[in-house]
Amino acid sequence: MESIVKQNKEINIFLRSFPVQPGELKDKLFIINEEDGGLSDEHITSLRRYVPTMDDVEMYKSHKGPVSELHIVDQYMME
Repeated sequence: MESIVKQNKEINIFLRSFPVQPGELKDKLFIINEEDGGLSDEHITSLRRYVPTMDDVEMYKSHKGPVSELHIVDQYMME
């Protein structure tokens, strides 16, 4: 449990400087060039550190309420 809390804190710190809102993430990932509105190589590399585990994915799939009511970290994870 401590490792999950620590990871969520790390993700939260990262997201404060991340230039994309949760609902925009998928669209941004499909844009190849940064000049066309895509993410920089640095942002993509940083995001890869926080890819949800399969257990996380299953937990998020079971969420039935509005995504907007979740903590920002959980909103990104659901994307």
